[in-house]
Amino acid sequence: FEADRRTINITINSFETELSRDDRAKLFPELGKLYPDGHIKLTRADSLDHVKAIVEVWVEYKPFFDTTLNSFGGAATSEAKTLDDRFFEYETLNIIMSNIYSQLPKYVTNSQEAKKERQPPVSETTKKFVPDFVTGTLEETVKDSTKVYASKLKDKVLLLDNPLKTSNEKKKRKHSKKKVRSMSAKEKRETKIYEIPKECHRYELFIPLNELWLQYIDELYGTSNPAHFTQKLLKADFHGAILTVTGINIHETENVFKLITKDNVLKVIPKGHSVFTFLLRDHMFTLYGDQFRFRSAARAAKKFKNKPTIDL
Repeated sequence: FEADRRTINITINSFETELSRDDRAKLFPELGKLYPDGHIKLTRADSLDHVKAIVEVWVEYKPFFDTTLNSFGGAATSEAKTLDDRFFEYETLNIIMSNIYSQLPKYVTNSQEAKKERQPPVSETTKKFVPDFVTGTLEETVKDSTKVYASKLKDKVLLLDNPLKTSNEKKKRKHSKKKVRSMSAKEKRETKIYEIPKECHRYELFIPLNELWLQYIDELYGTSNPAHFTQKLLKADFHGAILTVTGINIHETENVFKLITKDNVLKVIPKGHSVFTFLLRDHMFTLYGDQFRFRSAARAAKKFKNKPTIDL
C-alpha cells in the first residue's frame, strides 16, 4: 500500500488481503505506543506504522462504525471507499458526539480544586434570574418572599424529582411484602412443639405464669359486674388460670386443658362433659367445658350469640 501525509489510498479489501496474521498481531501493541491516553486521534497518517494501527482498528470495529454513521445520516459505507473517506466520515461523527457529551468541569477532575470549591459553579445569568423568578412568584401568597428565598432556597441543592430506587431496594421491598408461612398442624405434631418435657412437670415452675394470668384477668374484669363479665370470659385466655381439679392450666387445645398439680403431675382433662371453676376477687366463676370446645386463638376471634342451652 501507499501512504503519505496528504492521502491514504488503501481500501479495506486490499488491506485485509495484504496484511498477514503475524502483522495483525503486532498492531495492537503498536496502538498502545501511538495512543497512550486510550484515544484515537482522527488525523491523516504521517507514517506507515500509523496507517497500520488505524486501519487495524477500523477493520476490527467496522460493523459498529458503519451502523453508527448510517444512524447519523452519514453516507453509505462501501468497501470501495478509501480509508481517507472513512476517516473523514468518522471524524464528523466524533465532532457531533463531542458536542452532545461535554467535558466535566475542572473542579470535578482536579482533586485539589475540588477541595477549594464550596459551591458548584453557577452562571451570572442564573444568579440573577432565579431570585427574581422565585420572589416574583411568591409575592402573591407570601408577605416576605425575599426572606423565604434566602432561608429555603439560596445556596441549597434541591431535588426536582424523586430519585429512582435501586433494584436491591425493590427486592427487599418485595421480600418484606411476602407473607411469612407458619407451621402446619402436621409439622407442629412432628416437631412436638406443644409437648411439655417431663423435667418441666413442676408446679412451682408455673407459679409466675399464674401471677401473670391473675393480672391479665383482673384488668379484663375491670369495673364490670359478674353478669356482664361472663361474655368476656368466652374470649378470655386461660393459660395460667388455676382450675379445679386443682392445677394451673399450662396448655389449652380445642378439646382439653392440660393442668399441672401441686404434686407436680400433669393432668390432661377433657373439656367435654366437664365443669371447671376459678376464683377472681370474691367471685367464683364456672366454666362449662362443652361451651369452650374451641382453640384459644379461634375463641378470641369468634363472635358469640346469646342463646339458651340445656346441654350443660
